Amino acid sequence: MAPTTIRRILPAALTIALALIGSSAGAAPIGIAASGSNGESTPPPGPPTGQPCMPEDATTFVASDALAPGELAAPPGSLGLSLGILPDGGSAFLLPDQSFVSLSNQRGTIRLQLTSGSCGSPTLSYDGSSASGSATWSVDPAGTAGSYREATGSGTGTFTAGLTPGTTNPWSLNLNGAIEVLQPSVTASLLESTWAHQPKHTSGKVATVTYLVTNEGPGDAFGSMLLDAQAPGGVVPVDFQPAALGDLAAGETTEVVIRWEIPKPNHGPRPKAFDSTLTIQQADALDVASTGDQVVHVDVPHKDH
Repeated sequence: MAPTTIRRILPAALTIALALIGSSAGAAPIGIAASGSNGESTPPPGPPTGQPCMPEDATTFVASDALAPGELAAPPGSLGLSLGILPDGGSAFLLPDQSFVSLSNQRGTIRLQLTSGSCGSPTLSYDGSSASGSATWSVDPAGTAGSYREATGSGTGTFTAGLTPGTTNPWSLNLNGAIEVLQPSVTASLLESTWAHQPKHTSGKVATVTYLVTNEGPGDAFGSMLLDAQAPGGVVPVDFQPAALGDLAAGETTEVVIRWEIPKPNHGPRPKAFDSTLTIQQADALDVASTGDQVVHVDVPHKDH
């Protein structure tokens, strides 16, 4: 039987938080580079209005590409680009309510709103068959979902887009900046302790201790690991091995079972309690990892044997 076991259970209705881990909220750097020849350019639906800066005169451009593992987060994903490009003389600008980049994977979606120039102050190079230039972006609050809910962030970028009507236009996109996601917070608490069968290679009594490891949120935790378990006063874990806790959505709880050898002093009774320290690693939805210790007070079983 494995000395360290993990059991996934439903979100705990009641736990006592004895310690917290989880990095304080901070923005993670983001770098996205995408390109292709699948850009679809759709000209305005009707004849030119003859009026400046009319959305009806915009050309629509859409394209997509794959996101490699690690480009946004560990899971592979996809990128969707949608632009509303409005000519203004020999230049052009983006319609911000029509210009977005969507970044998605199995964890959720982050949508970025692009801005470049404005009516009367166009900043894009435009020759009727292509547009290119720089842009700024910010996370669209209405476009976040899943583990990326309530994400925030901003940055800059550059893009090129072929605008020949059809679906084989070349394009490229480069984005840099920082995104902040909700951070997970992990608590540890004691569920129960019982006396266990004493292995032959131990000299003290062995207690089986079951802990609750709970992600209190608000963010989801990914790739959580139990790295170490220690205690003072000669109390040691029996055959401890690091164990994977897995992904923990906000509110989700996992049971961790560790056996502890509790020595009896030369004089006096065996200790009735000890403080155990569990070292746990977790990562947020962008795979920014943090490691922390949870000190959990353990009362040994009432009856010795």
